Amino acid sequence: MSGGKYITRAHHARLDFADDPFTCDVAYKGTAAGPIVNKFDSATSKGWQILSVAGGNARLTVNGTSVSGGSILDDAWHRIRGMRDPNSDLLRLFVDGIAITPVAFTAATIANSAAFQVGRSPDGSSTLTGSVAEVRLSRGLRNIVDFQVPFTQFADDGETRLLWHFNEGKQNASTIYDMSADAVDEFDPGTRYNGTVSGSAGSAVSVYGPLYANPVRIMYEAVWHALDIDQQLRDYGTQVKLRRHRCRATDKSTGR
Repeated sequence: MSGGKYITRAHHARLDFADDPFTCDVAYKGTAAGPIVNKFDSATSKGWQILSVAGGNARLTVNGTSVSGGSILDDAWHRIRGMRDPNSDLLRLFVDGIAITPVAFTAATIANSAAFQVGRSPDGSSTLTGSVAEVRLSRGLRNIVDFQVPFTQFADDGETRLLWHFNEGKQNASTIYDMSADAVDEFDPGTRYNGTVSGSAGSAVSVYGPLYANPVRIMYEAVWHALDIDQQLRDYGTQVKLRRHRCRATDKSTGR
């Protein structure tokens, strides 16, 4: 989804985490500060939002408390992960798998009745200035330390509450379909948490997934895995030779 368009999903209890831990993953690229994804009530200042800010950082704001970091305004794809961790009373933010120093957060609840939005600010005053390719909303914490960013789409699991890939081929001019297993009808995924597309007619909803990683990094990973496999084969070959040597030694000692 590119600038000018935004997507909304009306409030639903399953998308409102109150005092529970939650994680929001988003794939984003852009060059200017602006809203990315949120479920935040401007009137009560309760809820959360992920946005890009002046200076190039990603930011997670929950009930007015923020943690910021990373560098995302370079027109390249980045994976941003924001989490509320009530077990440790912290807000956690990751940019491309790297942890930003967490910030203390002790509010009792973030419950609100605001819509879940992608590409528009909570008060409706501004819209996305970059692109979003997929979003995953989960109950619980995905991790608390640095992690390897996968080269695949966000996956669905038992903690997933909403999953918008934007590239299943079902998208149309007005609807984005939820592909999580949390949908009502297992034979028609997304019947509960579909999103409504709105905004200017000058931009379209993307129907492709991004290439998140730098090609050089992909090549590095491929070479590293190849070398690792080669080393494993060498180690295996050495073990086989040792076993054969031991067998020959045993044959000589027993005369068999």
